[in-house]
Amino acid sequence: MRRPEAAIYPDILSVFFVRAFGESPFRLALAYSVLAVSTSSIGALFDGLFMTGDVVLWGGESYTIRPFLRNYSTVLDFFILNPLVVFYAYRAVNASHALMEFVRGTRRGQRIRSQWLCSSIFLFLSTCFATAHYWEMLSGNSFDSIVTIGSNGDRLVTVGGWIVYFWTVLIGYFIFLALWNQLTYARFIFTLKCKDIPYRPLCLDQTAGVRKFAEPSLEFLTSMLWLLAVLMLFALYDFFIIDIERSGRIWTLLIYVLLVCPLFFIPIVRLHHLMKQKQELALELTWKHLGPSEETHGGILGVFTISGTAHDTLKEFEARLKLRELILRQPTWPIPLQLLMRSSITMAGLAAPQIPSFLSHAMQVITKSI
Repeated sequence: MRRPEAAIYPDILSVFFVRAFGESPFRLALAYSVLAVSTSSIGALFDGLFMTGDVVLWGGESYTIRPFLRNYSTVLDFFILNPLVVFYAYRAVNASHALMEFVRGTRRGQRIRSQWLCSSIFLFLSTCFATAHYWEMLSGNSFDSIVTIGSNGDRLVTVGGWIVYFWTVLIGYFIFLALWNQLTYARFIFTLKCKDIPYRPLCLDQTAGVRKFAEPSLEFLTSMLWLLAVLMLFALYDFFIIDIERSGRIWTLLIYVLLVCPLFFIPIVRLHHLMKQKQELALELTWKHLGPSEETHGGILGVFTISGTAHDTLKEFEARLKLRELILRQPTWPIPLQLLMRSSITMAGLAAPQIPSFLSHAMQVITKSI
């Protein structure tokens, strides 16, 4: 399969990134890592909060401003986790467009107005989430290289904090792009008919040759698992480092589950349904033209009384029974079940520690509203 052209990307920023870094997700992820860490470090140096932090007074109590290098969640996030989210998100975008091109045999470019519209929507949503996150930090009692105390005693966002804000908005943009691409891919899968997918029962890839149709979902899932690791890292940072008992990020976890799980499983289940149809057609073909007097599956008895080749027909019947058993043992899921189970267990294992906190926080909100 050929790689898709830059023009088919749904947003104008992806076209820009492809022209700047090529179609390699690795280059884009590496550029994000290097630029995010370097510019944030420069901003922290400008603020004097790169390696050491000051002690400030606020509300009659003293607080230590954590320097940038001790803001472990942000450093690890920018250096490793966010680039991995970007890497697999763009692999999913490339895989879905390559699949559409492979099946349909055409390349459809996006109109420039549509690309600008998608970019504007993604940026707006990402900015809203990043602003809400910063507003939560400004209303808290923790201070670091992002939020500190000004000379007049008010909270303020540092220069380095605004740089971190920019990269936070950008990673949010990539996440919304991945979600939109997965939604487009899922809609495309639902337009497929049984004849559009191959089904090779004897294929050794444990998916009967349909794995490439599920590749976008696998790449999307990998990207979202790294995103889940980001959410868990910040939640643990809030709990153990900043001493926030109930982090507001647990609401983000709820949004994550409601969006990611259906977007991943719906195309997989649809492909499973199509593979089952293919399997049923393959089973039907094993019984056609079995003997000269056979019209139904039960008509095999007529072969022994009418046909002169009953022995040969019986041998063929036994062979087709073995073929039927072989076909029934072949996979009907587009990805190996072991991989599907491991992914589900990993996602559940990362999210499970936050479920009690989420339920407790939700009950507290409900009680206050009542």
